[in-house]
Amino acid sequence: LNIQEKDSLNQLYGEYLKDQNVLLTLEQELIRRQQQERELSKLERRYKEIRDELVIHNIKLVNWCIRRFFNGIPLPKEDAQAYGLEGLTSAINQFNYKKGFHFSSYAVPTIIHNIQRNFKDLTGYSWRDYVKINSINYYRELMKAQSGSDHRPTPEELANMGLIDLSATEIQKYDEIERLNNINGVKVYSPPNPAGIVSFATTFLLMKG
Repeated sequence: LNIQEKDSLNQLYGEYLKDQNVLLTLEQELIRRQQQERELSKLERRYKEIRDELVIHNIKLVNWCIRRFFNGIPLPKEDAQAYGLEGLTSAINQFNYKKGFHFSSYAVPTIIHNIQRNFKDLTGYSWRDYVKINSINYYRELMKAQSGSDHRPTPEELANMGLIDLSATEIQKYDEIERLNNINGVKVYSPPNPAGIVSFATTFLLMKG
């Protein structure tokens, strides 16, 4: 081989070694990424296992919330539990134990809020409307027991007496609901202790939903 041919071969061999080094680097990077993906997959499985374990461990908390805060309301049991578990999962995902709170203290409002937020799917009424309607019925029964009169105060009359805080729009809304219910023979279910609903509303009516 002459000098020119040798130089050409040396150059070609140099390019070969350079490409080989790039290929080895890429293969190592691929192996590293595959290892990371396997580790990530393991972490995701472990995360789901721990989350599922926390959900199972706190199912009783969901049932307690339904019994304690929605007592006497004829909710579809499985649907109410499903919304409660949805709230529980959200609480598990967002809870920060470093803030010093007990998990149950954080989870209970989250569970309740999620059931309230989906209350219309469960009963046909939003939680706010349900509370207001039962408040109207409660004060009607209370006034009937005290006066002995069969007069049923309208939502507007109850609002004017300062018993219920109703806007003009809400007064029209509940008048219309009553009118349609009377036509269709529908009665909004009132729990055995409607005063409990009114008292409960004092604490939770302002929650979003």
